[in-house]
Amino acid sequence: STPRWATITGLPEDELAPINFNISKSPEYVPLNAAYRQAAAHVIQDRIRQVLVCFGGSDPRNVTGRTLDWIRGTIEKGRLPGFARVIVVLGPLFADDESVRAKAADYPVEVDLRRSLTPTELAHAASESDIAITTSGGTMYEFCALGVPCVVVPILPKHIVNAKVLQERQVVLLTRQY
Repeated sequence: STPRWATITGLPEDELAPINFNISKSPEYVPLNAAYRQAAAHVIQDRIRQVLVCFGGSDPRNVTGRTLDWIRGTIEKGRLPGFARVIVVLGPLFADDESVRAKAADYPVEVDLRRSLTPTELAHAASESDIAITTSGGTMYEFCALGVPCVVVPILPKHIVNAKVLQERQVVLLTRQY
């Protein structure tokens, strides 16, 4: 039987379901869960108060932890006045919970750690955030469909291609690859 979700990577042996496609070729036709198609339009705020950090199902390089370090440094330098909260979503295959929990325990603002959200729960978390920091897999398209501004951090080489399509359309801000 096919799992209800799939990890889409550049390596066929990493696939957990018989599905693999290049979502960058035609982003207009990316399949979206009903939670993203039916959500209310996101309202852009004048400043960032809440950030969603979500690097998909596994985040094998723990970019989540590195992103928390970067946000901490930005807060401590006073570059995010009024910033109050980080929502961190850990996927079902994320293996470094301990390090992320340790960072969250001693953080300058509230960190709301969540794990293995349903599509509806993730859409809600994204909608209530001012900006999302994510990888350039399916979550990037989902957050963009909601109208949530995205900073995109490619984790796999194929993610660069995906993100460049939306960067060229001025939809996302693309960082360097991890």
